[in-house]
Amino acid sequence: MTRIPSHAFGGIWRLTASRSLSARHLASLLGLVAVMAVILGAFLHSKNGPERYLGFVTGLYFTFLVPLMAFLSGSGALREDLKPASADYLFTRSLPRPLYLLFKYAAHLVLAQLDFLAALAVLITAASVWHAPDLGRAIPAMVLAQALGVAVFSALGFLFAVISPRFHVIWGLLYGGVVEKGFGNIPMQLNRLSMTHQIGLLLEPLTKAGGPAQAGEFTLAGRIGILLAFTAGTLLVAAFTFGRQEVVTGGRAEV
Repeated sequence: MTRIPSHAFGGIWRLTASRSLSARHLASLLGLVAVMAVILGAFLHSKNGPERYLGFVTGLYFTFLVPLMAFLSGSGALREDLKPASADYLFTRSLPRPLYLLFKYAAHLVLAQLDFLAALAVLITAASVWHAPDLGRAIPAMVLAQALGVAVFSALGFLFAVISPRFHVIWGLLYGGVVEKGFGNIPMQLNRLSMTHQIGLLLEPLTKAGGPAQAGEFTLAGRIGILLAFTAGTLLVAAFTFGRQEVVTGGRAEV
């Protein structure tokens, strides 16, 4: 039985945090948040902007930007460790690769949630300054929707980085177009396969963007359960696949 080093997670955490807290990463985050602030300000200045604000951010931010950026962030985090300079060190340790992937995801998720909280703070501040209605009761649902969205799509990023390290972005975009936007817009039970649809439903009581509840729709707890189950299942598939692949100086042989 392989013994897991007691300091394994600490080492992965330090490596992940050093990249997430680098000056380059923080500058990129600041730039993206500034761009988002400009877009939100312009929308709130438009006719009936404050009244339409929650519906606007649901469509643009929670069901588009959060999934897209979380996916790219997750896949990029794993790809960094698969580069030759990192792989020679990481994958000659005694930590099993499936466990490494789970530890890496946990460390990345904590830091990613902090990044997205900065963006959410700007979103909420802008709504407060321009007096968007129903903001107070919307904040808990917004925090929950973002946290689950980051968890789900970071896990998908890890999975696609494992399956197709060179073309994970292309496959991710195809998945997003077919499953998330294609199935998600079908007015039948098939749309439950779309995680962005489930995230949108978390905000539906606030925006009514999803229309009237359909017969057989899940409760709030059921929707949360679907998102968590999808995240766990995605991670297990990624860990199992990763454990069966051979990592050689940042490259992998086919199973």
